[in-house]
Amino acid sequence: MPDIDTLAKAAYTAYGESADGVSISGVILPSWEALPENIRAHWRRAVDRVAQLIRDAGEGIPA
Repeated sequence: MPDIDTLAKAAYTAYGESADGVSISGVILPSWEALPENIRAHWRRAVDRVAQLIRDAGEGIPA
């Protein structure tokens, strides 16, 4: 399994793509690298929680 930072970046990128690169407040989303560290940490925590739920379920990632 990729590390949490790689998964968090992928999740953030997917969010940006699904939102056409614009936040709910209408601001252009910055790249992962340009995000403040505290925001990247929030994404890592969220992805880590999802990964833990998947591990606890003992199943693969749903399609």
